[in-house]
Amino acid sequence: MGSRVRGAAVLLASLVGAFGLAGCADDDPPAPEPSDSAASSSEPPSASPSGSAGTEDVASGPVVDAGVLSYRLPEGKWDLGNGGLDAFWEGDTRTWVISGTAETAFAGTTIADIARVTLELEADHDPPLRRTGFRTVSGVRGYVIEGHGPAGYYYEWGTVTDGHYVQLEFEFPEDSARAEEWTEQVLASVEWQ
Repeated sequence: MGSRVRGAAVLLASLVGAFGLAGCADDDPPAPEPSDSAASSSEPPSASPSGSAGTEDVASGPVVDAGVLSYRLPEGKWDLGNGGLDAFWEGDTRTWVISGTAETAFAGTTIADIARVTLELEADHDPPLRRTGFRTVSGVRGYVIEGHGPAGYYYEWGTVTDGHYVQLEFEFPEDSARAEEWTEQVLASVEWQ
């Protein structure tokens, strides 16, 4: 999702939350989506619920400072855009993208609001996206949206914390072990400020 679409998602979800039109709370996702307990049992073994993965599992490349949080990119030469929040790696002639967003959220905005709006805005995404549950990253609970298939790999973790909407998005040209490894390494490197 490009930064313009991400910004629209933040604004729309914040407005929905501010005017009480959300219709669901953090712990009450829409019916077909997994419950919090189901999601936590389906997390990949390499994902640490507390965000305390071993140092070998933590990205050690350039640091990205998103204000509310910072995280590291995987090793390699990354081109940074959008004030450093969009990172592009073209080591194999295809573009691998890691994006971060941290913006002020209106009071009442929930995790469910942000996840629902993201799915609505990305309804025609290839591979198709779906909300798979919740995950805790460095002690903060958030939603997970994923898409896997021949068209690529998409993983998004987002939350609302300390008055901010926060999102980390991974969009890679292949659904592979490297895509999953990079996602896990970056999420393990998150530090809240």
